[in-house]
Amino acid sequence: MAQHLRTLLSSLETSVRRYATRHHYDAGTVSRFLSGERLPPEEFIDTLEREAAAHRGHAVTGQAQERAHKLYLAALRARNKREYERQITADLLRESEQRLQQAEIATQVLREAVAST
Repeated sequence: MAQHLRTLLSSLETSVRRYATRHHYDAGTVSRFLSGERLPPEEFIDTLEREAAAHRGHAVTGQAQERAHKLYLAALRARNKREYERQITADLLRESEQRLQQAEIATQVLREAVAST
């Protein structure tokens, strides 16, 4: 995870201090994220991913998001088993909610199709 974060920050061609200031973080905290001493919040990772992609002239891909999330989960599992399990549960809940929403849309489309025949 830390190596991934360092790569992303490096691609922005900015200093740790400048990045930290721009995002209202303490530079020491960002340094600890980049060294692996401390696990950053997912919002930090997501923001860094988006900015690095935008700097390269494109949007963050689903593959990049998935890779970053897997790295985050691996780091979380190594540091805090309880929080890791909570995150896995939250991920499963989010996936279930997305499937439910897709099923509701498909049901509505089918109802409209039946009603129009």
